[in-house]
Amino acid sequence: MASYRPTVIADPAILQRMHPDRLVQLVSSAQEYLKRRGVPDYVGGIFNELYCAKVAEVIETPTPDVPADFAEVVCNIDLLSQPFYNTELHDLCGPDMRLRQSESPADLAVRAWFEHPAAAFQVLMKASLRSRRTFHHFWFQVQKETHPIPSSEVEPSTLKAALADFFRSKSRSADVQVRFLPVQDETWIRVRHGKTFTRSGTAGDPKNTSVAYHPIHYDIIVLYGGGLHVRLNVEIAKSIEVYLNLIRAHFFTGNDVESHPRRLTLRPLQDDRSQALRCDDFPDIQSITWKSIKYWRGERYVHERSPKGDLAELLGPDELQGKRLIEAAFEFEFHKRPGERRKKVRSLTVSEMGITKVTRDDDAQTMERWLQARRYLEEPTG
Repeated sequence: MASYRPTVIADPAILQRMHPDRLVQLVSSAQEYLKRRGVPDYVGGIFNELYCAKVAEVIETPTPDVPADFAEVVCNIDLLSQPFYNTELHDLCGPDMRLRQSESPADLAVRAWFEHPAAAFQVLMKASLRSRRTFHHFWFQVQKETHPIPSSEVEPSTLKAALADFFRSKSRSADVQVRFLPVQDETWIRVRHGKTFTRSGTAGDPKNTSVAYHPIHYDIIVLYGGGLHVRLNVEIAKSIEVYLNLIRAHFFTGNDVESHPRRLTLRPLQDDRSQALRCDDFPDIQSITWKSIKYWRGERYVHERSPKGDLAELLGPDELQGKRLIEAAFEFEFHKRPGERRKKVRSLTVSEMGITKVTRDDDAQTMERWLQARRYLEEPTG
């Protein structure tokens, strides 16, 4: 993952515009580090031009001893300061996250991070998923005497200790952070790992290195269905089994727990195509277009596509009968919501290997509910 360069809160003029209380919150976790970097003390909450210029310089040019928590604050508040994320915060929190008189977007971002952490966390987790689109679905098979443990009774620190050794063995930083967030009827767990900064040399002189913020790696674990189902989005494929083992160990009483890939099926496209593509019972979805299908015809692999139209209009109703279907892709068009400039279009790819891919995770819950309603996502048995 490329290094990250703050563009908003590394501007001295923006720091000067911020409310003194917000600026204090921004730098509160790095007082010793700022002092080592030559930032003068502020007196009586007064932040002059020299102070803001020096803080901006420190933010823009980190050194290897930058505290991990401060690096995370800098990168995430810089993201939240941008107009798109300001809008998302307002949508989540309503009037509480509206710009107040004389406030800047950076003020709003700092307020969200420290006063509305659940909302900031949710916006940032969605942001971290926008470039990583693959979800692995699993379900847990348990015996009668085994029950899911509510996530509110699980200490994040127990997961953190168990994960540190794994990421250290993968040459990643052992600085692991685990946070829980309830989102509707799901529990989202964000695991932060990776190095706080990265060194990069110029092409002409590898010894001429600089230190830049690393956006750090975030793995997302989503528990739903009363804790019996899990959706994983991870940076390292080998960590999937590690996370499943942790969930079995910490989120269930008893020992008789097995994890299985949750089966996705494309059979609805063969059984009743009109039902398989309907969305009239989902008010957020305006239309669904079937874009492609992969299947086996004898010993030959076939990939049918319809880039500009609906595949349902090109394939006859009986053309897929008896075929082994592998993967299908759909295009979702969502109704435009207040404040949005245009309708959202999202792609969803469904594989019979228990994997779904979405262009962005913002609407993954809606699309997953649609998969369940149309019986693409089979209920586990056993």
